[in-house]
Amino acid sequence: TSAILYMPKMGKKFCGSRTGSVFSGHFAYGNPGVSRILRRNAVDNCLHMGSVCCDVNDLYFTDYAGITATGGSAIAVGKNGSGGTVFETNNSNKTAYQRLYNIEVEGFYDAVTLWQSDGGWIDHIQGYLQKRYGIQIDCPVPYGGWCLDELQFNSVGGAAGTGAGAAVFVENADWTNFGLIKATQCKYGFYEDLNSSSHGQQMIDKLIVDDLSSGGYGYYVSGSTPQPLPNIVTSARINASGGTGSWYMGANSVKNIIKTGFTVNGGTNTNTGTSNDVSGVLIV
Repeated sequence: TSAILYMPKMGKKFCGSRTGSVFSGHFAYGNPGVSRILRRNAVDNCLHMGSVCCDVNDLYFTDYAGITATGGSAIAVGKNGSGGTVFETNNSNKTAYQRLYNIEVEGFYDAVTLWQSDGGWIDHIQGYLQKRYGIQIDCPVPYGGWCLDELQFNSVGGAAGTGAGAAVFVENADWTNFGLIKATQCKYGFYEDLNSSSHGQQMIDKLIVDDLSSGGYGYYVSGSTPQPLPNIVTSARINASGGTGSWYMGANSVKNIIKTGFTVNGGTNTNTGTSNDVSGVLIV
């Protein structure tokens, strides 16, 4: 058994002709969680969702006392990874129309991982003390279409690996829309790894980053494969104090746009990509 589940209500719902699962603790966002999931091993995913039309809401995840996380996510979506409780309604290689909301994660290696999954919604996610990533997105083309909002991560880092310490780490993504991303005491606020051709446009409405870890950046896009479509950040407030700079856009980052917002304690900002536009940013 990889987890102990404390749930006042478990049920089923139907979405068209497909059956999914619903976990709900029924508490308002911002209030202490009355439903808890305690993971009892250090490496597996706690909830691994492989079903269509599945909602997970109003839950608090943490590791059992004495566990030192070496892998696994509180919630993993899609057909990759292993371990934990798996909910499936079909044998296809993708999932669709998931919604995760009002989730709090303390500890774990990663808070939420999106594997090859075809769209869904994530909103009001709070994470603390993740070792590697807050949210990892690995949804190569033709998957994608995720919408994420109200993401808040504090103190992410300590593990090794590309982009480790990122509140949001994008490894493969067709296209993704983000609302608010808020990162405090993380190495990176948003990190996109361009080491595959499975990338589409990433759109971020608000990026707020404070108190970077050593060597960190608020917005980081780099890798060996040219980016086919631009990222757009409509507003950003990045305090690079403690890190290296507010942004890093490597040679293969193309036409990234950060049009509005301001940067405090800008540090050493790197922009060697093509046609990246940061003309609307005030560096203080």
